Amino acid sequence: MKYLMDLSFCAALLKAKDETLIHKLKEYNPHDFALSSVVKSELIYAARMSEHVDDNLTLLQKFFSQFESYSFDEKAAGFFGLSKAITQAAGNTGSFMGSLFGKSTSQLNNLELMQAGIAMSHDMILLTRMNKEYAKIPGIRVEIW
Repeated sequence: MKYLMDLSFCAALLKAKDETLIHKLKEYNPHDFALSSVVKSELIYAARMSEHVDDNLTLLQKFFSQFESYSFDEKAAGFFGLSKAITQAAGNTGSFMGSLFGKSTSQLNNLELMQAGIAMSHDMILLTRMNKEYAKIPGIRVEIW
């Protein structure tokens, strides 16, 4: 089974401070994990806004090269639209995005729903560190590590 890593999960990996997480990852094949263009764009944005732009962009290129990447395509767009309609009707969507490292909204934003759409369209498990709201999307498979 393939895991699609969300932004919170990637941030934890890049910080490399959680020994339990690092140990758990070693139990898997690196090819079991993937990135999305949505998460990559947010990580690049964070690097561009940092004090050490060049160093952080270099770190990201090394990180990105380890994983297959999936784009937000037509099939993902279909899952996104359905998920957004369902979660909005249930009151589970947010209008702003939490910060990259630490703040989380109690609701899903568009980028998180796009990430969920990519996971669902490729039959992957969405891997996250902090957003239990993903589980409110019908049909999604999510694990919180």
